This record gives sequence, structure tokens and C-alpha cells, in this order.
Amino acid sequence: MEKLVSLALNPRLRTLGDGSTVGVCLILIMDNQKKQNRSFLLTRREVEEYAAFYIKKYGLNTDQAEALMSVSNLFTGGGHVHLIHGAFGSGKSSTVAVIIEFLVQLFKESDRRSVQQGWKILISSATNVAVDRVLEGLLEHGFKDFVRVGSAPEISKRVLPYSVRATGRRKGELRKLERMLKRAKKPSEKQYLKEAIQKHGINRRKLLYARVVGATCATCGESSLMKGMIFPVLILDEASQLTEPATLIPMKFGCEKLVLVGDTKQLNPIIQGSAASNGNGLEQTMFDRLMAMGHETTMLHTQYRCHPRISAMASTLFYGGLLKDGVSEKDREPLMKSCPPLCFIDVSKGQEARDRLDSIYNKEEEAFVASLLKKLLSEGLKPAQIGVITPFRSQVAKIKKILLASSINEPSKISAVQISTVDAFQGGEKDVIILSFVKTNNTAFIDCKKRTNVALTRAKHHLLLVGQKQNLERNPMFKEVIFYCGSDVVNASQFMRTFQQQKTSEAEKSPSQKQGFSSCGMQQSRYTDSSKSLILKAEQQSPSNVYSENITDKGPQGTFLPVVQAWCDTHSPGDGAFKEPPCHVPMRSLSRPRIIDENIFSDSDTESSDNEDLPAF
Repeated sequence: MEKLVSLALNPRLRTLGDGSTVGVCLILIMDNQKKQNRSFLLTRREVEEYAAFYIKKYGLNTDQAEALMSVSNLFTGGGHVHLIHGAFGSGKSSTVAVIIEFLVQLFKESDRRSVQQGWKILISSATNVAVDRVLEGLLEHGFKDFVRVGSAPEISKRVLPYSVRATGRRKGELRKLERMLKRAKKPSEKQYLKEAIQKHGINRRKLLYARVVGATCATCGESSLMKGMIFPVLILDEASQLTEPATLIPMKFGCEKLVLVGDTKQLNPIIQGSAASNGNGLEQTMFDRLMAMGHETTMLHTQYRCHPRISAMASTLFYGGLLKDGVSEKDREPLMKSCPPLCFIDVSKGQEARDRLDSIYNKEEEAFVASLLKKLLSEGLKPAQIGVITPFRSQVAKIKKILLASSINEPSKISAVQISTVDAFQGGEKDVIILSFVKTNNTAFIDCKKRTNVALTRAKHHLLLVGQKQNLERNPMFKEVIFYCGSDVVNASQFMRTFQQQKTSEAEKSPSQKQGFSSCGMQQSRYTDSSKSLILKAEQQSPSNVYSENITDKGPQGTFLPVVQAWCDTHSPGDGAFKEPPCHVPMRSLSRPRIIDENIFSDSDTESSDNEDLPAF
């Protein structure tokens, strides 16, 4: 704390930013770099060839490749900070996992040539989910040289075997793991917990030499085990959700190179007792400030989550029409023939009300959403495929109550459906999303662009919007949202009636007669035309050079990417410099990122070689 106070009074702040925490951040980085005097002994050409290998191995798209090269440029071309701005579903966490694996290989080679050891990476974020998502990505690549520091109940089951308690109280943590093992039901969970118990002591020792450590910002501030450790490289995921003071906490471990990853178009950190309109308060993040100051930023433009019709709407409303689709309509075919990918359902008779805690709910929408959810489950959808989002906690609680009361025989099936607020759903995705707007008197609170962006971009196949059309159309943003639904704007009773009629008629038809219709009786081919027109509109609004494949024209500071592209073009999988990895390393393209389900992993993994299939020098 004394160090931060002295930094705040440092006259260098006048020349290093706006006199805010950005100046403190930059001074900390430069002071750490001067004090450590750490060497990086790979040439630029060697770094380029390693980069080309990883770009080709994981099938990175142009933007992802540029992000990897820009981060490597911090070590070969100078600089201290790089920002990665990724839209929804653009593979931010997956890209970070590849960057970490790439950097670790560079550090091993550099340290091999030097008497000085110590290039290590700290991956941190505001939430346990964000940290674990990156570490799970590393595990999927066969990379295990990391330790997760935190509390066992808060850590992903898949990551638990690589974890250690933040406070260092070994006996208490082991008892906690044993209790979790007794309560575990899934075989995969039991296996992970058994492995975590067996490796607990090993992980404590491994923490001292592991190349990568993952911990939340809060853990970084309180962990006794991490005291005195040095992490020259800090990667902050979901940095657009971190307050500036929280961003400074993990920087205390000797940060020399800082990479921030986030999306300024999604939700800022939530500050209690602070008006959302106060953009210059704690809601403004260091990510925002550094972008505004012109620090080098790589934008990930390609989204791989939403149906093109949904993404065209979000791209135009929130990203200036700059986004591209990495998935086609064929990739996001309807899961229910009676449902279009984007639909607005008008619950015109609903009225908002307040509970005793002053949270807002809407009885008509509650009942309709509960009924719709049961219909979707009866169509054969699995509970884990569906999510229900609403801006208000009271609405969440009441929808859950209705569902549990009406599903006494199958409570576990209903409880598997994720029902939560928009803020809690950030970073998540589902095949089908039902969004309940709740409000009928005005659009206060729900008319936040960033919150609306999050709400509208969680669905992969179907986005079903439920609200009072008359009220929402008074707001220009929601009027546009409803406009993008096109002909798929119906009242609640009509939707349910058409849904049921379509189900009945489909059952009566022969397989050769079955064709898809929307909830309004529109042929399936109509949504394709509508989707194409929306995408064309978004592209027409975009600068002509947005989608140019400039990887062959110009890289970071006009240097790296032409060489990397040339290497990729001339080294096919058949020649000596690039080989197909062994079968235990999944060859999954990062162009198709997905949320990692702990159940897809096998119970045992094979350790991968440190220098597997890398360019030889």
C-alpha cells in the first residue's frame, strides 16, 4: 500500500497517462523491468517460426494469429502492454490458451540458453469461471505445466487435480476435498476429486517451479502461498469486468509484460451504490482507459457462437457492423422446426410489479416462460441446452418457483435448466435462450446497451424474446431489436397455438412431406432470405477494409505476419518442419471455440513432450 501511495505522488504520472491508475500501472511495469533486468534470448526469426507452428497447429484465424504475434512482439520488439478486444463468441479464452502454450515454449528455449531462469506466467481474472476456462483450454491441448491456486469448491472439477489451497492450510483443504468426494454423484467428478486428493502435496511443491499459475485477483491479494513469487508476465482475462484497483493486485508479483483480454461492449464491473451513467468512476476499467489512450489493440472480429441472423442484429446494434460469422446457417440449423432462430413473443397483458425487496417481476411473463420451457423440453431438448435470462432477480426466483411446483416428479430435470440474471450469464452460452424483459411501464435499467448486448448474444440456435411490445417499442434500441425479428413477431397465445399445431401436423406427415415452418407459418427458406439480407446490410455499413485478410500485408509494426504467412504456406503437414501431433493431442481448430464441458474429458491424460513437433534450430 505504501508503494502505491508513493507511486500516486510520483511526478512521472503527468507524462504516463492521465494521472490515474494507468500511470501507476505503467510505472510498476517499468520499475519491475529495470529491477529484474530479465533477458530473452530468442531471435525474431526464431519466434516467428514458433508462431507459425502454433498458428497452423491450432488453425488460428487472421485476428487470432495477429493477437499471438502482437503478444510475442512484447518480447522481441519492446513494449509493455497489449490489449485483445474480442466480441462475443470470438474465442478469446481459447486464443489465450494457445498464447500461453506458445509463450511457455519460447521461455523454455530462452531459459535453456541463459543462466538466468524465471520467465513465468500468471493468468488472472475477476471470477473463478474465467480463470478455469483458460486452464481447461490448456488441458484440452495436453498442457499440464500449471497450478491453480484457490478454494476447492470454487474451482472447476476438471482443474481440481492441479489445484492447491490459497491459504496453504493443507489439512483443512484435504478434509474439504474428502467431503466433496462423498457428495459427488458423477463418476467423472469422483475421479477428479480422487486425483486432487492424491496430488495435493505434489501441487504445493510444483507451485514453486510451474511455468503457469492461475488465480483470481482476490486470491492474488490474500494467498500466503504466493507471497514473494515473481510472475514477469501477467494475462488478465475478462479485463473489461475488472475495476482498476483489482487490476493492480496481481501486478504486485513483478509484472513486466501485461496482456489484457476483454470486450468493452459488454458489461463493466458492477459497483454497489454507483450510478451506471457515471462512466468516469470505478465503472471505467483499465482496459477502457488503455484503449482510449491508443495502446496497441488486436480486435477479434469473427464470432463462432450465434446463428447468423442473431449475430447480424448484434453486429449492427453494438459493433458498428464490423463482425464476421465463423458459423453458417447450416451449422446452426433449427433444433425445433416450429421455431425460427430469432423471434419476439408479445405478452401484451403483462404488468410489472415490485416485491418487498424492490426487485421487479411480471406474473404474465413468468407463467408464459414456464409454460414455454416445458414445451421446449417436451420437444426433446435437454435441460442443459436451454437458458432463461432476465434482468431482475425477483423474476428469476419466481420462474424457478413455478417450474419446481409444476414438476414435482422431475425436479432434477428442471433444476438443470440455467435460469439467471443477464449479469450472471455473461460469458455463458446455450443452444436456446429465452429472454424475459419484464418491464411494462418504461425501459429504465434494461435500456443499458452493454447489458442488452450480453442478453442478445448468448444463444447459438434460437433466441426467443418475451416482453410487452408496446412498451419496448418506445425505446429506439428495442424498437430496432423488434424490427430485426421481421415477420417473426407474434403474440403469446398465437405462438403457443402455432407451436402445438406444427408439432401435431409434423407427427401426421410422412418423412418425405415434412418441412420446416416458423411460428408464424412462414416457410423455412424465408428465414434464410431474411438472414442473408441482414448480413448484407451489416456488411454494407462496414468500412471496405474491415474484412481484408491483411495477414499478408502488414503485421504488428509492419514486421512479423508476412514471414509467418510465408512459413505457413511453404510448410505442409508432410514435410519435416511440421508433423501431425500424436493422437493424444486433440487437433481442434480454434476457429470453432466451445464452452468446455468437464464430462467430455477422459479420466486419464497422457503427458505431452516439452518439444513436441516444434521447429528445430
